[in-house]
Amino acid sequence: MKGTEHEPARKAGETLEALFRHASARERPPAAVEETIREALHAEWRSATRRRKRRRTFAIAAAASLFIAVLAGVLLSTQPDVTGPRPTLATADRVMGTATVKALQADALSRVSPAANLAAGDTVFTRGRSWLALRWRNGASLRLDQNTRIRLGTDGSLELEYGQVYVDTDIAAGRGEELVIRTPAGAVRHLGTRYIAAVSGGNTTVRVRAGRVALGSSNHEAVAATGEQLSVEGAGTMSIDPIPIHGPLWAWAADIAPAWNSDGKTIEELLDWVHRETGLPV
Repeated sequence: MKGTEHEPARKAGETLEALFRHASARERPPAAVEETIREALHAEWRSATRRRKRRRTFAIAAAASLFIAVLAGVLLSTQPDVTGPRPTLATADRVMGTATVKALQADALSRVSPAANLAAGDTVFTRGRSWLALRWRNGASLRLDQNTRIRLGTDGSLELEYGQVYVDTDIAAGRGEELVIRTPAGAVRHLGTRYIAAVSGGNTTVRVRAGRVALGSSNHEAVAATGEQLSVEGAGTMSIDPIPIHGPLWAWAADIAPAWNSDGKTIEELLDWVHRETGLPV
């Protein structure tokens, strides 16, 4: 039985062997024809290779385009919308000399006039012998010393790039948001106070006339109280020193103070205003 099972395969093998024995070598084509065939095959191989490369290149380009489109969408979605209306953060109370503002995405500067509104994203300058008093949107009084530059942040904060800013937050007590001033040494946060924040040559100084002021970040803050000056050098060295709460340090802020409105006011309110603006006991 076993021999019978393999009999068809053995006969097929013998038949193929006989055919190969009687087969003669095929005649080679002429050399020119053979060369033509070889060149045609080579050309077809090159064409197929280029097609594969093009397909691979197109696939890579398509993937790159998709990645760029997705990345652009993510970046655009995380950027603040500067095309819509920008909230007003401050209004000019008083101008001495020349103060200028560069609006967000504007090419030219314009002069700041009394009652002018300043919006998020605006950059405000005062030059030599020029001062500016502002009313922040929560009612706080801000005064810019000469040679000062600030930028109104889109998050509602104020960035002090250089110069001095006097802040009186007592006027805004109980009226909502806290004013945050950003400096190279960190954020200046007040606790119901009157103070000066100054930036010069990378150094940050906070002088407190009344109340308390915190300077730094959420991880580390230093606090200065009434009659103290908190100084942070560019290298990070910090010091707290006593200072007077009236006199030449504060004179420029009193000079640019908004005018006193006596309508309906009492003598006590007038004396309180004098004390607040000069630091002198009354």
